[in-house]
Amino acid sequence: MPRYLAFLLAIFSLYGFTNDNDFKKQYHYEPQKHKVKPEQHNKDVAENLNQPLTIEEETRFVEFENDIKKLLGRIEMIEHNQKVIEQKITQLESTLDSQLSSSSKKMTLPQPQKITLAPAANKPELKDDELSSDEQEKRQYDEALSLLKDDKLNKASKQFFDFIQKYPNSARLSNAYFWYGESFYRQDNYEKAALYYLKGYKKFPKGAKSSDSLLKLSLSLGKINKLKEACSTLEKLDKEFPNRSAISTKRSEDAYSKFNCQPKPVKKIKDDR
Repeated sequence: MPRYLAFLLAIFSLYGFTNDNDFKKQYHYEPQKHKVKPEQHNKDVAENLNQPLTIEEETRFVEFENDIKKLLGRIEMIEHNQKVIEQKITQLESTLDSQLSSSSKKMTLPQPQKITLAPAANKPELKDDELSSDEQEKRQYDEALSLLKDDKLNKASKQFFDFIQKYPNSARLSNAYFWYGESFYRQDNYEKAALYYLKGYKKFPKGAKSSDSLLKLSLSLGKINKLKEACSTLEKLDKEFPNRSAISTKRSEDAYSKFNCQPKPVKKIKDDR
């Protein structure tokens, strides 16, 4: 048995000896199959150790030794690089700590202040004498219309009457007459309603509420059984406002049937032949 067999067993993995058979094939080593006495075994080992190495064995040994030196050199290099990296990380941490410490001393954040919001004060409503004449007029008209929408009909009637008396030249007068008549219509006071629908139409025959005034006039007349006058008013409505809204047209057609008016005259188409 060669004397460096123990050394070969320690590093056999470097050269691909995956099991005992590989090692045996490489070195032509076959263990003795018969039992050897310990005294004889020790004697054989001593004799083998005193034998000189062959050239092949010595070359192999030198190669093993060089490989180990290379591995040790790589390990030392890795350990050195690791120490350098650890030193740099330590220096970087120290630098960052010092910078953060100095910046925290320089920068002092102001303490948040409590802000107490005063309750919003209600904007005082201006009195009539503090408004311009146009603003006063608009306010009174809007108040009257709001009362009508809320079905406060008596108050709405009074408010529209006051408006008509106070602002005879208002641009809203045509509307005011219509809504004044409407306040009576909703109270089933159809005679008064008819009166003010008619007045509004006569004063403003081309006003914003002219067609509506004629329609409601005819309905009010029908309510008090003045059917002939109601039908005449419907004919006048169709003649003067043929392009009015679809709703107004539908309501007038329903009134024609309800009041048993004569069929609406059909427009003749000229024959140019």
